[in-house]
Formats: sequence, C-alpha cells, structure tokens
Amino acid sequence: MAAIVAATLALYATVAGYDFVYDDHWTIERNRGLGAPLARIFHALLYGEGARLGLADKTRPTMVLSMWIDRRLFGLSPAGFHAHSVLLYVLATVLAWWSLRILLGRPRAALLGALFFAAAPLHAEVVACVDYREDLLVAVNGLAVFALFFADRRLGAPRPGALEVAAVAIAMLLALGAKESGLVLPALIAAMAWARKDDLAFLRRREAFVVAILVTTLAFLNWRIGAPDDVPRAHDPGLALRALATARYEVHAVLGAFVPFFWSPERARPPAASAVWLFPFAALVALLLWLRRAPRTRPYALALAFALVAPLASCPMALPANELADRYLFLGVFGGAIAFGTAVDRALEHVRLVVRRSAATLAAAVLAVAAGVTLHARAAFRSDEDLWKAAVARAPDSPRAWTGLSHVRRLQGKLTDADEADARALALDPSYAPARLTHVYNLLARGDVLEARAELSALVDEEHIAGLRRARECAALESSQAQACIGP
Repeated sequence: MAAIVAATLALYATVAGYDFVYDDHWTIERNRGLGAPLARIFHALLYGEGARLGLADKTRPTMVLSMWIDRRLFGLSPAGFHAHSVLLYVLATVLAWWSLRILLGRPRAALLGALFFAAAPLHAEVVACVDYREDLLVAVNGLAVFALFFADRRLGAPRPGALEVAAVAIAMLLALGAKESGLVLPALIAAMAWARKDDLAFLRRREAFVVAILVTTLAFLNWRIGAPDDVPRAHDPGLALRALATARYEVHAVLGAFVPFFWSPERARPPAASAVWLFPFAALVALLLWLRRAPRTRPYALALAFALVAPLASCPMALPANELADRYLFLGVFGGAIAFGTAVDRALEHVRLVVRRSAATLAAAVLAVAAGVTLHARAAFRSDEDLWKAAVARAPDSPRAWTGLSHVRRLQGKLTDADEADARALALDPSYAPARLTHVYNLLARGDVLEARAELSALVDEEHIAGLRRARECAALESSQAQACIGP
C-alpha cells in the first residue's frame, strides 16, 4: 500500500499549487450559498430550495458538503481545495488496491492494477480540477461498497454484521449524493457478480447488503425526482440516434478504460453516429460472453463488464451536455486495472524466464509512459490559460474551446487575440450562443455599447446562457461604465 500512496503523491502533489479553473469559478468562488450555515444549506437541499441560497450543485449534497468544508477551512485559497482532492485520489487508489485484492485474490495483481489505476492519464481532469471532485467522491464510495460487498467468498462465511451493512448504506448514499452517476453502482455490482459467476449461496449471504443498496437508491430517487437541478443537457436527437451514439460511446469507453492515455480537457462534438457502431459494440458483448465461460478468462470478463457498465450513467441515452469527457470514464478505468493486473501477474508466473522478464519490462514501460503522460495532462489544469490552450490544441474543432480561450484573452486585456479566438469559434459554429455572447463581452470591453446592444438583440431566444443578464445590464450603461461593469 505504501508504494501506491507514494506513486499517487508523486504524480499529483504539485497540483496543490494550481489555480481555480473553469467551473471552479462558478461552484466555488461565486457560490454565495457556501457561506450559509450547514444546517440551512441541507434544509434548502432537502426541500429543493438550493437556488434561493445561490447554491451550485444543488442536487449533489455530498459535493456541497465537501465544498462547504473546504470553504470553511481554506477560504478562497485554491491550495487547500486541491490538496483535499489529491488526498481523495490517494484514498481512491488505496480502495482500488483493496478491491482488487478481494476481487482477484492475488496481491501482486492487485498492486499492479492499483498502480495502473493511479497512473491513468484520463484521471488528471478529475484530480486537478476541483469542480470534478464529484467523480472522485463517487469512486471512493463506490469502491468501498464493492470491497465490502464481495469480501469473503468462503463457504460457511458469516453474513455481514450491522456495522458493515450500515457502512455500505452510508457509502452508497454519499456516492449518490456526489453525482447522479452513482446510480450505476447497483448495476455495476450485478454485472460484477454475473461476470464472476458468484453462486447463490454467496449472494444470499449478501442479502442485507442488497437490501441496503436498493433502499438507499430508491430513497435517493424519491428525493432526486422532485428536486430541480441545473445539470446541463444536450438536445434530444431522437431515441434511435441516441441508441447509436450510445453504442459508439460504449466502444470509446472500453478503449479508454483499457488504454487510458488519450486525455483531453475538451472534445469536439462528434457527428451523428451511424449503425456501423453496432458491430464493434456487438463484438464486445460477444467477447464478454465468451470470456465468462472459463474460470481462467473470467477476470477479463469482469474487467470488460466493469468497463462497459461503469460509464452508462453519462451515456448519450442520458443526454449529457458533452457526449464524451475524461471524467465520465474515471471509474471505468478500474476495469482496465483488473485486466492489466491479471495479465501481468500471470505472465510473471510463466515458467520461461524470457517471458517473465519481457512481462516485467513491458509492465514497467506501460506504467512509466502512463506516468509521463499524466504529468503532462495534469499541467493543462494549472490555470485557465493553460486549460484553454490545451483545449484548442487537442480539440481544434471545438467552438467551446475557442470561446473559452477568447474569454481568457479578454481578461488578460488582449482584445485582438480574444476577437480572433471568438471568430474561430463562430466559424466552426455560427449558431453557437456562448461564442456570440463572448463576442458581446469583447465589444463591451472596447466600450462599443451600440454594437453590443445590436448583438444582444439577436440573442433573445438564448435566455439560458450564463452571463446574458449581466451583459444586458452592462450594455445599458455608457461606454466607460460598461467596460467597468463586465469585470472578470
């Protein structure tokens, strides 16, 4: 375990020196609700009145509690928030190691898998951007649930005690309260039990856990359905296209879980998925069924089942604002860790020395490359400028990336560069409302209120855009006052 903690800290300790970036400004710096007493906050959350306090993440009470604690301890200093996220990631890697030991029953495989999980570059977004801590909280609590649920498969092993059942219920509730993706945990447990071919005797001993998980999930759903949220969603293209997009998403998710090197803080929205994606998806399902048949290949079936099911809460059927983001695959990488740990551990047991040496060399190379890519990936979240420069470099076809860079350039006083970046965004998508609003802000920064008012008149059907009301208020002022009004 010490090696896992040391490796994780070596990769992410310097994140404590990073700034707030992107949504951190909204959910932390401008989140006035965090200043309220905790009892008042939870009363508002319970009755769906979080908006009256100005709370962000008002349907994610675990995340709100985490941010409230940091706000009390560290004020608006980003160092403490980032250090908290890094420590949570250390805990997540330790729990991944513990879960792997239970699931695989092989200490060396668990260690190798946990190192793979810790070094995955796809995790950089969640660890280095405070606002995405919600995915960390889901993973920490979800891995704790898995470890408790699947522990002790011995015949005649005792049923779980009251404390263990209570721990599972609390962990489940904290995961659900962190982010809606926690709803996938019951399906994940079912998929894992199916892939392992757990017998009925084992599952009957887990009956109290099953009841605790289901009751907690139903209680959460009962609250969540009636709670208004501010979770952005995409336009619904129709059930058929959503299904095809989900097939494509599942293929990408499995590749990301097993080869988690291709990180990006932004991804351009892909075109509509074609029926061609049904073939690789069907191949993955067929492979899963084949791997499950034999005990020796069953760990790989477990890995593939986990990678397929873990990201389902963010699939296109759920209409997320982004079809694919690194954070959606955070927990799914645990499936890749299962496969990596199993494969290398078995190769190291081979009777031929050349095979063992080759396996050790290859495993070391994979982990070293992963660590190097992670160091590069985490640096993209050092500041807003680093974030949006990386975004346009890795997703040059994304209008959102160029709009974000335009915003950064305006705040730096580089209005010409801001105009150029915004023009790139509008060239990619002339109807992209955030880019059109960013153009308004660039005009106001120059004091051109007349042109800004004309542009605002064309945004009458875009009332949902954040910052539109403020732009209108500033555009109603004189030139010098408008320049001061828009601020950061």
